[in-house]
Amino acid sequence: MPTSFYRFFLLLVFVMSTAIVSTPEATAKPIGSRFLPSVRAKIKGHNRLHRPVYRTYKSHRAY
Repeated sequence: MPTSFYRFFLLLVFVMSTAIVSTPEATAKPIGSRFLPSVRAKIKGHNRLHRPVYRTYKSHRAY
């Protein structure tokens, strides 16, 4: 009994996920825009996200 329930549940999850992915709103969006910028950078192969540096310039320091 429990195995048939799990099989039914997995089938239901698969069908629902396929139905959600095939909606026009989901297919119109490019894959990269669904993720956060840091995840998008990792997908592209960049190892860090370029962010502005908010530290103040100090002339005695060598950057």
